[in-house]
Amino acid sequence: MENFETNPQSKKTNIEPDLDQVEIDDLSAETCRQFGLSIRTARIAAGLSQEEVASRAGLDRTYISQVESGKRNVTLVSISKIADALGVDTKDLF
Repeated sequence: MENFETNPQSKKTNIEPDLDQVEIDDLSAETCRQFGLSIRTARIAAGLSQEEVASRAGLDRTYISQVESGKRNVTLVSISKIADALGVDTKDLF
């Protein structure tokens, strides 16, 4: 991961790119799509809307939508939050 160091004399601190915004290759895109489908399947099985999952997870509904459609490279922290919101073990989403 790139780390954008600044001059120690500067008032700015280290800036790292948002990992959810990193471009993904074709294999990663397929992985994200499959994972998103797993999230959607678990959400529907739980009888929850995207908004309900987002609220329970402390995330935005549009983020849940993007995860389900495979447009987000989800962090482990977000996966854990979504699993908790769905009432499933994290491992059950893979």
